Amino acid sequence: MKKTLLLLFMTVSILANAGKIITAVSCSETDVQNAINVAADGDTVKIPAGTCTWTSSLSINIGISIIGAGSDSTIILDDINQNPMFKISLSSAGETFRLSGMSIQPSPSMTSSMVTQPGVALIKGTCNSTTCSHIRLDNLNLPGWLSGTNFQGFLMYVDDFFGVMDHLNVSQNGEFVAIGQSTYGGVGDHGDNSWAQPDSYATDNALYIESSTFTTPDGRQHAVTDADFGGGGRFVFRFNNLINSTIQTHGTESTGRTRGARHVEVYNNTLLCTDNSSGCDFAGLRSGTALTFDNTLQTSGGGWINHEMSLGNLRVVYPFPPWGMCDGQGSFDKNDGTVYDSGTVSAVSLSGQALTITDAGKSWTPGQWVNNNGDRYTWVNTTLGQGWQITANTSNTLSTQGCGGFNGICPTTNPGDSYQILRASICLDQTGRGQGVLLSGDTPTPTGWVNEALDPIYEWGTSFGGNTPIWGWVAPGTQANVIENRDYYQQTSVFDGTSGVGQGFLSARPTTCTDGVAYWGTDTKTLYKCTSTNTWTEYYTPYCYPHPLVSGISCNVATGVKTEPAVENSFIIYPNPAQDKLFF
Repeated sequence: MKKTLLLLFMTVSILANAGKIITAVSCSETDVQNAINVAADGDTVKIPAGTCTWTSSLSINIGISIIGAGSDSTIILDDINQNPMFKISLSSAGETFRLSGMSIQPSPSMTSSMVTQPGVALIKGTCNSTTCSHIRLDNLNLPGWLSGTNFQGFLMYVDDFFGVMDHLNVSQNGEFVAIGQSTYGGVGDHGDNSWAQPDSYATDNALYIESSTFTTPDGRQHAVTDADFGGGGRFVFRFNNLINSTIQTHGTESTGRTRGARHVEVYNNTLLCTDNSSGCDFAGLRSGTALTFDNTLQTSGGGWINHEMSLGNLRVVYPFPPWGMCDGQGSFDKNDGTVYDSGTVSAVSLSGQALTITDAGKSWTPGQWVNNNGDRYTWVNTTLGQGWQITANTSNTLSTQGCGGFNGICPTTNPGDSYQILRASICLDQTGRGQGVLLSGDTPTPTGWVNEALDPIYEWGTSFGGNTPIWGWVAPGTQANVIENRDYYQQTSVFDGTSGVGQGFLSARPTTCTDGVAYWGTDTKTLYKCTSTNTWTEYYTPYCYPHPLVSGISCNVATGVKTEPAVENSFIIYPNPAQDKLFF
């Protein structure tokens, strides 16, 4: 009797605290919006089975759950003119939004003149000093999305949210989701504060994408992720299947004032590449830092892998406003402040984006301007006010690559132009950099080097089923100030503690090590970093999988161990569809 009463009390407690259940009359956008209009924070709006075509957006500004009858039962067709299907805006960091259990598809009558960016959802949350709004998008089927035909650019924008996107089945030839933390910590805008704060690896402070499948209907490779919305994105991509899809991030360049991605974790994913026209890259990163490990890259049907990861820095080839070029003159880069040489152009040779200038009055040592400890010198046309990294020099010529690299147009250089040789050793927000000075304002201040800490990228445990990468596991790019064993470390076949990343039993870890190298303990599931000569320090243990919003079980961040919460908390906040059926 006592057990029965206790169970009854627990069930009533759960129902009392879970908010009310509101079932829409039908799956039409009018009926669903009417149900949302009478809901309050913590309520659940259920959408019944059926197929409905929406011609107007759904607006949500409270923390509720919207649950369909299942991805095969509730089918929503997008026939909305130049607007996303869902507009979600939460004003409190304590609110949680969930969308689950339905198929969201483009209507057959959608025309290219109706498309919008994003195609499916514009999701904006709020952050305070300790957290951001939370989201769970799960058990969604998103088939048949074709960029330029029924959406433009991205299917979703997500900004200032932590949480998880899980059990998605996405088919799109465009980009799936742009992720930002524009007001991280409740401070500023543009992702500035995310760049002014420490790493938050293996914590709740990120958007997780897990247990999902992403494919492209046209057989060409397209991006699943990006980070050019809001700025300062922190996300984790794990335990997913990719078919001709890639993970990528923008940098502080082509997105204007918006900062680049701050950091990402990419692990335990499988990529199948069948693209036989241009091959596949598993990841393309253009800012911040990353941990990428235990991923599997496979090929079939004539596809191939270019490289596991490419690291780029477009500001060395184009003067993106408001940041300018990273050429030794940039207002926020680490410039040497030295004019190493100067002169006047005698002759010019241009082949594509490869520019060679001659100064007949020089007698340089061949190769002396190519690099300095890996950081390249730049040839700056002071008449034009911009320059490019030097890739080769003879006794009286300087060669560069990538002039006009973003738009393909090289500014005209003429005999008689003046030039200087300068150098920027580190570019703002480049790959392998982390926490720095807080910037603010639409016109960013303060100017000067932002003092971003060295925060290397680590890669290990990649396996290949098919062709190995043509150009290596990590491609730093011909124009990037990205240096191996400084800005990035990759797994080595034989690890002695002097370079790269090793892996194996913790007992096999070398006793000696060079500052910066790392070792993955396969038995401890922990990455150890050499923080000073011969000193190993625990650096990283992955966050609990599945995510606590999926499992309903809290996570011990220090150990990655899941811990059972009190019964009344395991369901109230983050219900699963199966549990919905159990209780309602």
